[in-house]
Amino acid sequence: MRKYLLVVLTLTFVLAVCSMAYATNGDNMISAGSASNAMGGVGIVAPQDAVTATFANPAALACSGTCKESVYEIKASLFMPSPKTEISIGNNTYSASSKKVVYPIPAIGYSTALTDKVMVGVGAYGVSGMGVDYRNTSIDNDRYYDFSAMYGKPPGSVVYPTCGAAYSQLSLMQFAPAVSYTPNDKFSVGLAAKVNIGSLDFGTSSTTAFGVGGQVGFLYHATDLVSLGLVYTSPISSNYDQLRDFDGDGELDDLRLEAPQQIGFGIAIEPIKNSLLFETNLKWINWANAKGYKEFDWQDQWVLALGAQYKPTPEMALRLGYNYGKNPAKEHNNFVGSSMTSLQGKTMPTYYYENFRIVGFPGIVEHHLTMGVGYKFSKNLTLELGYMHAFSKTIQEKGTDMLGQPVTLKSTLSENSIELGLVWRI
Repeated sequence: MRKYLLVVLTLTFVLAVCSMAYATNGDNMISAGSASNAMGGVGIVAPQDAVTATFANPAALACSGTCKESVYEIKASLFMPSPKTEISIGNNTYSASSKKVVYPIPAIGYSTALTDKVMVGVGAYGVSGMGVDYRNTSIDNDRYYDFSAMYGKPPGSVVYPTCGAAYSQLSLMQFAPAVSYTPNDKFSVGLAAKVNIGSLDFGTSSTTAFGVGGQVGFLYHATDLVSLGLVYTSPISSNYDQLRDFDGDGELDDLRLEAPQQIGFGIAIEPIKNSLLFETNLKWINWANAKGYKEFDWQDQWVLALGAQYKPTPEMALRLGYNYGKNPAKEHNNFVGSSMTSLQGKTMPTYYYENFRIVGFPGIVEHHLTMGVGYKFSKNLTLELGYMHAFSKTIQEKGTDMLGQPVTLKSTLSENSIELGLVWRI
């Protein structure tokens, strides 16, 4: 009973402190857990821990490095994004770097065997997020455009800002109980519930929303050296109520955001048993049909993850990985800023809509390089350390503002994170 109470208390702690998860494939984390992140985000076939199995493929709980033991895991990422933006209006250029913040993203996992064929597990971790903070910089001028004379009102009565997206914060936490069933040595199937708890803030009002979905996965050991995995994750929709006044009518509007459906396939090859492992994952992320992202005009994304692990001794694991996902945000060159664009039934000037997409929601990085090490200090205790770098990526588009002046919007993003992990075998 004591170990289950420990799991519950840790879950509560994680849900309480996970304030932000700044993401890398669109606005999704490449994975959850220090071992998987150090291997480029792989884990559909051969996860090294329960955190990754509950995140990537519940069928893989049967082979998540636990060997049917009860395992308790505490992980964390120290995430350090570096967004910066530049807005050129006519002959004037305004540039700023987002406020530097280190975001702690905790994760916990627990797995145990109910029978020799059934494994159960639970995970809680940050899965998605995005944010910029350009407040009190040159682009944060809320009285840049003054249309008072046009409406026959005193100066300063009808004003608009330089940028409509100087601040944004999205974080999404996920709680995932999972079960796997292994009828024989070749095949496993798994199911996981996915409960999302999200927070979204555009500087006007911070709103919390919930969503529920599911995941089904399969694992097949084709030979002693080769294993295959397949997983489907359902979309999870959340409604953020009274978030922001998009259409300027004086009332706060809602925004529905949907974590997109995903399909993942993986293959793992272990040419030297318990020593050398290679895994490749390919995921399709359906941004184009996900509420919110569809209105942002994000396109579907294919994500390739490559990971390797080498154990020079039974106690040490050396890890290396690479992750690539093409920037999902489309560029809208030649936009007409004085026209109106609909966002879930609310119309807003196209100039601010493009600000919102490019400046406030820059989920654009593509190439990631990862590495890490794990060391088993005793039969019970393993410690892990890792590092991820997302190389700098820029998105730029040109159009006009509400007065017809030429405008260029540009955002650049790079990311670094340090991965920490503790695994305790009970």
